[in-house]
Amino acid sequence: MIVEFVDANIQAECALIEFNYLPPSKADARQWESRPLTEILQTSLLKTAQFAVMDESGLHLGEVKEMLGNVSSGYAGDEVLPELESALQIISGSARIMELNRLADLSSRCLTFVKKTLFTDQTEQLVGNYWEVFADSIACLDYYIDNCKSGNKEDEAALDIANECLTSLGV
Repeated sequence: MIVEFVDANIQAECALIEFNYLPPSKADARQWESRPLTEILQTSLLKTAQFAVMDESGLHLGEVKEMLGNVSSGYAGDEVLPELESALQIISGSARIMELNRLADLSSRCLTFVKKTLFTDQTEQLVGNYWEVFADSIACLDYYIDNCKSGNKEDEAALDIANECLTSLGV
């Protein structure tokens, strides 16, 4: 009796993860319930791991936004470049692991922009004109990561906009 109770609890938790905390259709619920518990557990563990990777990517992107905000307001300079580089590489690598190649490529292009434009001897006015467009590309990556965390990685409209922004910046 205890084993059945534990199995039911595990299955309920897996259902929440599988259906993104939304009620499934009756057909989806029947199909899901017909699967063996081990298959349900494996799928749930995979989704949980994928969510954790995307959540971590979101945290690193938050760090990137904070550092870029400090640079744009003059509170930081090129001393943050190693941290920016590391955070953007983590995002790109995580995206590649998740087979989100567009996100990985766009993250790499953001790093290229940071290294080639923001921390060079260009005039402040020139760099200042780029901030808004670059900020838009970062916001789009953030939006896409949030979509992935909620199970909607197919909607790549935010990546299209980020691509346009980065292309307009020459990267």
